[in-house]
Amino acid sequence: MKRKFVPFVFSAVVLASCASLNPYVRESKYILTYFRAKFCWVPIGAESEASSCQNQAAAPRLADCVEELRPTAGFFTGEERARQDLSLCMVRKGWRLLHIEGVILG
Repeated sequence: MKRKFVPFVFSAVVLASCASLNPYVRESKYILTYFRAKFCWVPIGAESEASSCQNQAAAPRLADCVEELRPTAGFFTGEERARQDLSLCMVRKGWRLLHIEGVILG
């Protein structure tokens, strides 16, 4: 029984680590911070000020976007592309990124 358990655990660890390598999963964790800038999610149509931030309310939609985009990731899907795709998906779901603090270098 012990021999059957080890390959299963090894497979589970490998699959979990591969999922975290997906650029959409990785970028979704850091999309609200970018170098020295901070962002938040606001509903489209809301005022462009920090008091309009609703990150908790937007989190389920971001998770939906990650699941929607995850299968489209390729070997060359970089962080910039993943960030853009996630932002566009969120716009389709009624949310936009608002720059609230720091400097955008680019």
